[in-house]
Amino acid sequence: MTVAVEDTAHPDGRIVIYQTDQQPNPNSVWTQTGDIVATVPYESLGANIRLSSDGTCLLASAPGTNYTPHWPGDSHGSVRMYKQDSTTGAWTLKYTVDKDTGPSPTVSNRTWGFGYNVTITKDFTTLITGYDKHACVYDTQSNLS
Repeated sequence: MTVAVEDTAHPDGRIVIYQTDQQPNPNSVWTQTGDIVATVPYESLGANIRLSSDGTCLLASAPGTNYTPHWPGDSHGSVRMYKQDSTTGAWTLKYTVDKDTGPSPTVSNRTWGFGYNVTITKDFTTLITGYDKHACVYDTQSNLS
């Protein structure tokens, strides 16, 4: 079993990933297998996290990506998908949705909070996020390999 948790003590966002090879119980031994740390100030990486049922794909929101303290109206978020390498166990960024990968020409995601809420289909091939009453749908299937 794999779990991913947000480290709320980190000022910009951090996700820590743990695994156990047994059914969780009070005596389970958990091993840290991943540590994904935000690289952008104020981005709030891990505000919302989704983990695939097999524990090898992770979806994380970062609603404060590109936050501009002096111009908060210009801020916008992002959503990132990571995959665990089956050989090395390392977590690698596979897909990012941000201001430059807008869902359509008629809907802009250049607003703070884009990606705050995220969901993904069970097979991790369709990502749904949004902001301000707009739903944005992305095909992620080609990015999982």
